[in-house]
Amino acid sequence: MLDHKSIAMSPPSSFAVVEYDSLMELIFPLFIPALLINMGRTTTLAVMPLHVLSMGFSYKDVGLLATVAGVGNVLGNIPGGSLTGAHGPRFTYLVAMAALFASAGCAALANIVDSALVFYMFLLSFFLNGMTEAIAALARQTFTGAVVSKSVRGRASSAQGGMNRLGYVLGTSLGGMTAHVAGPGAAYALQAAASMSCAVVLLLCMPRISATQTLPSDTAKPQDLANNGDGCAGGSSLVGVAHRHWKLLAIAGCFSGCAFFGRKARELFFPLEGHAHGMSQAVVGHIAALSFLVDGALFPVAGFALDHIGRARTGAISFATMAISLFALQHGGEAALLTFAVLSGVSNGICSGLFITVGADLAPAHCRANFLALFRIIGRVSDPVAAAVVGTLADAASLRVSELAAFCVALGGLTCALCCMPETLQSASPDQKDYAMVQPEPEAAEASDSVTPATPEPL
Repeated sequence: MLDHKSIAMSPPSSFAVVEYDSLMELIFPLFIPALLINMGRTTTLAVMPLHVLSMGFSYKDVGLLATVAGVGNVLGNIPGGSLTGAHGPRFTYLVAMAALFASAGCAALANIVDSALVFYMFLLSFFLNGMTEAIAALARQTFTGAVVSKSVRGRASSAQGGMNRLGYVLGTSLGGMTAHVAGPGAAYALQAAASMSCAVVLLLCMPRISATQTLPSDTAKPQDLANNGDGCAGGSSLVGVAHRHWKLLAIAGCFSGCAFFGRKARELFFPLEGHAHGMSQAVVGHIAALSFLVDGALFPVAGFALDHIGRARTGAISFATMAISLFALQHGGEAALLTFAVLSGVSNGICSGLFITVGADLAPAHCRANFLALFRIIGRVSDPVAAAVVGTLADAASLRVSELAAFCVALGGLTCALCCMPETLQSASPDQKDYAMVQPEPEAAEASDSVTPATPEPL
């Protein structure tokens, strides 16, 4: 069913070693699962906050729920890294589908349990939703770094980002309409159906590969600099990887953290602004869907930018656009929300696949899963922080104050992208000097250790 290049036939108890060198080969193992999981996860993106508010809870409660989702997004990387390292990305992806199904079940049960337990069911649902995003994203990113040829990795990452955003469009739109017509419970059922569909596609189409495989087509590349000559030998645990690569992780984590803060704030501002202006669930869902439609339409532009302009420069453009969109909300009203929807969609769209690509570029093969887990943990800490800041400031002061806080974070991300972030675009040789400032041993090559089996010769 798959049209990938099989590099070696492995024993039944071992992993296969495969390589993909075209986007068409990635449609079923990578792009379709990304579409389904994001459609399922965002089916309740606008529905659940509005459902919570309709039951008499406050903005602060919504902020707390979103904070819990952010905590799940951060903590999910810890078991996700261990599972991916031990069992490969496909198994980890299936675990994420189980978590999404359970999230939908908890939200549905909130309608029928005792009133004292309602908020706790929503807490558990939001936490599992955050765990789902973390575990699935780590599995996808590991899979991309392990099996996608570097000649198409930037475009594959941006196309994957495009599928993520198309999932957001379909999820928010279908979720809002379904909840408006049949109630929130129907939206939760739609989320459960999407999780089961994704699991079936994964079982049929994603090969079982090792997180540590290297490709015969790989030669010396920027992430080799992170190995300091010995890969991750003796330090492949989370603590060992953090100790060895702390400087690179700190800079890249700050870069991604500012972006994830803006994305989480963006998700919250749609239902909060809509509620403040008395909009229905359907209207809020359509506005959010418009934003994600713009977002998803720009992934070809993102692919070109990542492979020609550079990773850090593309991030800088995104941060600048996000800052403008957040400042537009200061005017208030439906027109301002529509402006924010379009501009924030542009901001996210032009960096589609950016963090997948950066992580895949930087992660050493011998500790890829744990390096990416740490990369995501550092960046994703901003998820609960953003939710707490937005919810608390909106409740204690006003929505305008919380929007200004998000604006300041976007400016911080712009500064990091322009002044601190190393450029990992391999074709831009002047930027390799910048990278060498972070990891000063360009002559180092990846070394094999007992963790990673030797790569067989191509058949």
